[in-house]
Amino acid sequence: MSRENKPLSVKRYRDYWVINGSRIGLTHSHGNYPTKAEAQKAAAILLANFLTGNYAKTKVNEFDKVTVEDAFHQYKLNLKKKFDNEEITISTHENTLNALTWFLSLKISSQKLSSHRCSEIFNRYNIEDFQTEFKAHCKRDHAAYSTRKQKKHYCEVFLRYVIRKGWGTANPLTCKDLTLALKDKAVNRDTSYLHICVENDFPSIYQALETETPFNKTIFHLGLNTGVRQSEIRGLRWGNVDLETSNIFVEEAIITEKDPNKKSGLRIRKKGTKTDKGEREIPIDPEAVRLLRLHKAASPKVSENDIVFPGFVHDALSKGFFRDLMKRLVKRSGVKHITWSALRHFYASYAIANLNQNFERAANTLGHTSIEFSRRQYAQPVKNVKHEQELREAGTVPIHLVG
Repeated sequence: MSRENKPLSVKRYRDYWVINGSRIGLTHSHGNYPTKAEAQKAAAILLANFLTGNYAKTKVNEFDKVTVEDAFHQYKLNLKKKFDNEEITISTHENTLNALTWFLSLKISSQKLSSHRCSEIFNRYNIEDFQTEFKAHCKRDHAAYSTRKQKKHYCEVFLRYVIRKGWGTANPLTCKDLTLALKDKAVNRDTSYLHICVENDFPSIYQALETETPFNKTIFHLGLNTGVRQSEIRGLRWGNVDLETSNIFVEEAIITEKDPNKKSGLRIRKKGTKTDKGEREIPIDPEAVRLLRLHKAASPKVSENDIVFPGFVHDALSKGFFRDLMKRLVKRSGVKHITWSALRHFYASYAIANLNQNFERAANTLGHTSIEFSRRQYAQPVKNVKHEQELREAGTVPIHLVG
C-alpha cells in the first residue's frame, strides 16, 4: 500500500478521538468523535474524498453546522465534569457561566451570537470585525477594567474549546492588543477600603478587639501580623505551628463553596494553597506566640492533625466567621469599612516598606509566584499621617526664601 492510500491515523485527545489530517491539508487534531471506531470511519471517508478530488465538498459537514449555542451546551457539560473532579472551584464555574450567558446574548454581525454557526463566525476572515463589536459591547456593559478583562478571559477560554473541537478555525479574542483596548475609559476599582491608617485606625480597632474572645483575638492578630490568607488560617494545623522557633508553616487551605449536590447548602473542602509557592514558612512575633500558647492550652484537641481554629458547626471555620468579626470591629471602632483582605494588604505594604522595597522576600512570605505581582499589587505605601506631615514640612520652602 502506497503512503498516499495509507489510512489516516486517529488518536485519543482528552475525552474524545481526533484524526491526524495533516497529510490531506487538515490539522493534526481534526474533528471530535466519541469513539475510536467513529473516528476511523470518518477518517476513511475524508481520505476517499481527498483521493477522488471531492475533498473540498466535504468541508461542509456536521462540524460546520454546530451553532454557538450548541457549543455552549457541550462546554457546560465539560465544565461540570471539571467541577465534579475538583479541577475548578465553584467560583470559577459560576463566573464562567455568567460570562458566557452574557457573551451569547450579544448581537454580533446583525444577529444574536448564540444563533451563529461556529464555523461562520469564528474564522480568520472575521477576526477584526468580531473584535470591534466585542469591544463595543464590553465597554458598554461593564465599566470596570477588571470586569471587562475577566469577561474576555472566560469567553476566550470557551473559544479555545470551540477551536479544539474543530467547530471553528480562529479565536478572535486571543489578542493582547484587545485586552489593552478594554482599558479605554474604564473605571478603576475603589480600593480605599484596603488602606489602614496607622495612627487613626489601629488604636480604635485594637480597643474594639478587647471585648472579643481570646480565640478571636488570636485569629485577628495572626492575620494582621503574618498576612496569611483567610483560607490558610482555616486550614492551619497544630503540626504546622512551631512555638519554639516562632514559625508557622502554611501547606493547605480550606474553602467553603456551594454544594452542587444540593439545591441549597454549603460544603467545606480542603485544597492546596492558592499558588505553587503558597507552601511557605512564616515567622511570627512574640505576641502571636503568646496568644497561640494560651489558645493551645485551652483547646481540647491539639494533636498534629487537629485544626488550630476549629469551626463551631463544621470541622473548620466558615467564611462568615471572618466577615462577621470584621463587621463587629468596624462598628465598635467607628473606622471606615475594612475587610479581612485589608489586613493582608496592610501587612504586605508595611513589610515591603520595612524591607526597603525588597519585593522578593515579601513575595516569598506572601506566597506569590511572581515578584512583579507583589510589586504591582502591594507597592502602595501604608498611610502614615505622621510620616506624611514630616515629609510635608521637610519639603516646604521657608517664606523668607521666596519673599
